[in-house]
Amino acid sequence: MNLKITFKWAIIFLYPCIVTAQKISIGEKLPEMELSNVINYQSDKLKISDFKGKLVILDFWNHYCSACIKSFPKLDSLQKAFNDDIQIILVNSESKDSTRRFFEKRPRIKRPDLIMITGDRKLSELFPAEGYPYCVWVDASGKVQYFSGSHVISPHSISKFKSGQKQFFINPTAKRFGSPVSSFGFGYYSYISKCNDTLNIGNNEKVYNDIENSVNITSNCSSVIELFKKAYSEKGKYNFDTKYSLVVDFEDSNYRRPSNPEMLDTWSVNHSYNYELCLPGYKSAEAYKIMQEDLGRYFPIKAYVKDVSMKSIVLYADDTLKIKSKGGVTLNTLSGPGSQTLYSKNQNSHLFLNNQPYSQLSQHLRLWIQYYYPFFDEVGMKGNIDIKINESSINPFNIDNLTKDLNKAGLKLVIEERLIPVLFLQQIQKENK
Repeated sequence: MNLKITFKWAIIFLYPCIVTAQKISIGEKLPEMELSNVINYQSDKLKISDFKGKLVILDFWNHYCSACIKSFPKLDSLQKAFNDDIQIILVNSESKDSTRRFFEKRPRIKRPDLIMITGDRKLSELFPAEGYPYCVWVDASGKVQYFSGSHVISPHSISKFKSGQKQFFINPTAKRFGSPVSSFGFGYYSYISKCNDTLNIGNNEKVYNDIENSVNITSNCSSVIELFKKAYSEKGKYNFDTKYSLVVDFEDSNYRRPSNPEMLDTWSVNHSYNYELCLPGYKSAEAYKIMQEDLGRYFPIKAYVKDVSMKSIVLYADDTLKIKSKGGVTLNTLSGPGSQTLYSKNQNSHLFLNNQPYSQLSQHLRLWIQYYYPFFDEVGMKGNIDIKINESSINPFNIDNLTKDLNKAGLKLVIEERLIPVLFLQQIQKENK
């Protein structure tokens, strides 16, 4: 490990070496093996060599990985587009029967037409990884060429592979190490380093360590803007994750995460950062202030929070409030807009809170509304409630339909001017020497 330490304010810059953990490495050929419990294939068994002459992409997933499931339509369409030139194969460890039932019970998830290897053990042992999804690219001769996330699989990356062009992907099967500093026994330190795909220090808000009587904040491979939002949000004191609560007064696209997923891996290693702070427990109240100062010293950015008056959505109860619970079975089927109901086992047109605390409704309304508009709840109700909301009001989010649903329950949404904390980020111009 190459290590450069600057002791001023204990800011430490680290550049660890890369260590991989998979049992089959890049450039090695897949061993000949028979794989069973196959779905969407001419047989219940297959060999990867059955697809010799094609690019084979093994996409590892499981039933609890929503990111994996969201990628299915894209992978399905890529297989159809490239047809016999490639073969995308989904690989999961759950049994064939449970995988069939998974799709049968969830009509919102269309089962892809891709070949699926279920109940897998052999491939997972060859390519162990800590998380999902991850992919293995196997060339026409059966040699492993890349490990990647599924987000980089696209017409462009497949075409580049087929034409022999080199590509860079972060290896999701690489062994990850934790904090490179904590083992040194330092009691007070902070460091900023470039993202490294062999480190995973976590993304934690202020956490108290009882054993060492210390406080830690960590950010792993974060954009510059994400670091500033974390430092100034102060663990929920403010919310700067909305489109109206953050003003960025510079054009440097490298400071923000790219919208094109194909660019994410290259951007991450060049323009994202790790940050770690460790303080004695008695300095807990100063943690985010110290993080703000660290960022201000390292990046040429001026940051400040200012209250701005803007139109907001305010929830009130009227005289016809009808949501007091009548008791009975407890039920909560609410979910966030666009958030999936992926795992829903039916296609009911309504979402329900039955015999649930009012706070559940308030929290969900805040979740649905505050991304688009500042939200305030002035109802202040205690106790349990019953309410029914049309799913079409939130999937996709529709403020007019949601207002109608709430009106039926004796609740109303009103537009008012309120003061909203806004984070301003301004780039500091470099002085000409």
